[in-house]
Amino acid sequence: MMKVKDAMTYHRECIGPLDSAAAAENIMRTTNVQTLSVSDHAKVIGTLTAQQIAERTPDMGKSPQRTRVDEIMEHCSIVVHENDDLGAVRDQMTRAGIITVPVLDQNERIIGTLNAS
Repeated sequence: MMKVKDAMTYHRECIGPLDSAAAAENIMRTTNVQTLSVSDHAKVIGTLTAQQIAERTPDMGKSPQRTRVDEIMEHCSIVVHENDDLGAVRDQMTRAGIITVPVLDQNERIIGTLNAS
């Protein structure tokens, strides 16, 4: 049985919901990741991808510097843990229509993300 940890992308980079999309782009560029977890006071509340920034920021008619993360992020309805069953998690993601979920360790710390593909 495959676990989430077998298919996830490991990274600990996070951004806050009130930070700018430009700040998120900078973190993505300097850490070479395409997805960030969004956390508010150590609680995971969503994810933000480079694709969401590229597509949603122009749709709002705002620059990345003037767009807040919480305006364009995908809100979490689920978070998963590294030792969860991969098949069950992907089924849950499909049912919920979620593309990316944050992955937590046994201490509830963000350690990465899992994509549906």
